[in-house]
Amino acid sequence: MPVDEYVEGAVKLLTCGALISYLAEWTAPSPLTVILGAAAAGAWVATAAADEEDPNRWGQRLTPVGDDVKTSAERITLSADVPQNPMPGFSYAMRTNWDYLGVSDGADRTAQTEQERQNKHVALKRVLTERQQYRGGERVRICAEILGFNADDPLDYFVTARIFPLDQSEQFFTRILRPGRCGIKRPRDWDCFKGFPREWLSKRPVFPLHHGVYKIRGDGDARAEMVQLANPQESIISVRIPYDGGLNIDLPPTTSVSVDVSHTNSPVTVFARDPIGRVVAQASTGTAQRTLETLVLEGQVIQSLTVFGGNGEGWLHGLCYSKPDLPDGEKILDKFRNYEVVGDFDLGLRESSRRWGVTVTVQTVDNSPTDLEPILAAQNIGGLMTAPVSAQLAGCVTVLLLDHVFDVI
Repeated sequence: MPVDEYVEGAVKLLTCGALISYLAEWTAPSPLTVILGAAAAGAWVATAAADEEDPNRWGQRLTPVGDDVKTSAERITLSADVPQNPMPGFSYAMRTNWDYLGVSDGADRTAQTEQERQNKHVALKRVLTERQQYRGGERVRICAEILGFNADDPLDYFVTARIFPLDQSEQFFTRILRPGRCGIKRPRDWDCFKGFPREWLSKRPVFPLHHGVYKIRGDGDARAEMVQLANPQESIISVRIPYDGGLNIDLPPTTSVSVDVSHTNSPVTVFARDPIGRVVAQASTGTAQRTLETLVLEGQVIQSLTVFGGNGEGWLHGLCYSKPDLPDGEKILDKFRNYEVVGDFDLGLRESSRRWGVTVTVQTVDNSPTDLEPILAAQNIGGLMTAPVSAQLAGCVTVLLLDHVFDVI
């Protein structure tokens, strides 16, 4: 894939169907989509161009000229076969081709090489806010936890957060996140839980329901009840699966999610969907009634679930999604360091009810001395550690997934 084609694909964030909460829901490029698209493409370009030696220096080294020869122009062509768009911040390798052309007052010089290159800018990040819901006029504290091994101090990272309402791509706000203590502790049931809040029994909830990182949508009235199970013998506060339409659940991007369900009538089925709504996995319960079953669904990118069945007597008991692990083959956990950076964003007093997205880009700061050897300095330049995650979906151009979302109610 040529560099310019990747950049073009990353910038064109055109929608391809019904979208969900953690996807940028834009129908045309805007100033923000250009920024985010360029950041996602930058991670791929940095790997294709390598860190050990810049392509132009490589070409000059392989095609030396005499002191009396003047070079008037150089052209570098980079290309790489990427089966799937790379995930910034994760370890991956790809076959790359470099073609060098040096235009001189003598004969033109050319060089070509093909080899596998490894993304060395590896870091993991987790972005969160202290709450999932806010009202107009309130302050939103954004925290990013960075796990990487390319920096010895949090000041070695330059971290940028962009906050924007999902229904208006032209309106976005930028905050520089600085070293600090998050002071945000997610409850144990934020990512994985079994049983809904007890207060839902006395205060009838309404759709959409928010619990942890999950947004649960459905038609009609939401209904939470204490459900008595026979296997295992326990009572769980559960949400009824509506007879018409079932439940639709938005969750952060993942490759695996488990769903706890049961029924007292007919089997329950769960569909896992990718960012453009295509089914990537499905699973169903058996016919045994009042039996809690954990359905596990796996796919390349899962961002929503559809739960239906039970003939009006099906129940959702719990959810758990798998968070990203360290890249395969990385045995350097003892070298990783964890840093926290924070920033604040004030909502307008009359901010309307809608969902907001957050993307965070992490770059290493080049602290190389001016007299450092160029080949060594090249390893410190262009250090895009992690950027908005991109996903290339068949039949659809590149889209960007968000690091975090919150709601203004």
